[in-house]
Amino acid sequence: MLVTIKKYQNLFFFLLILFMSYTLLGEFFYLYQVNKLIWQTTIIQILYLSWSGTGAIFLVIFGISAVIWLGVYKLYSFQTFAVLEKVGWTKKLSIILYNFHIHNHNYNHFTPTVQVAVWAIMFFCVWGLAITVALIHGFTHHILSKFRLKQIQIFFILTFLALLGLQIGTIFLMKLQNL
Repeated sequence: MLVTIKKYQNLFFFLLILFMSYTLLGEFFYLYQVNKLIWQTTIIQILYLSWSGTGAIFLVIFGISAVIWLGVYKLYSFQTFAVLEKVGWTKKLSIILYNFHIHNHNYNHFTPTVQVAVWAIMFFCVWGLAITVALIHGFTHHILSKFRLKQIQIFFILTFLALLGLQIGTIFLMKLQNL
């Protein structure tokens, strides 16, 4: 009996972490105002991970890295730092980095070096989050397969949970900013 409860606790834990991770990813998608191509690529990767499980992790991580680094190239090539203005905590991080490097308390002056540092930290964090979410997704598939569910049932559970998390994260942040 105790072993069965432990198995269900692990399953519930992984499903909850997966849902919360996709919710956070949805919030980042809203903050960055990602385009339809990235949404479509993410949905394709979710479908592929939901069907294949741990066997798809390598290809999905490669796809995530390609999308993130193409985004880095796009932002860097156009020298656009508009993302920094959309996210409130990045201004606080800019202040911390500015004070750490220059020790000046003029909060209205951010050097381009500080902007690039914050921008790089943000992209690295999003990249790490996306890879972590892909790993959690793949291993949750593996855990669900131990419960003798059919492949199609596992596919629908993981797909539903991931897409619901993305949408709730996006809608939650949209509603929060409109208050």
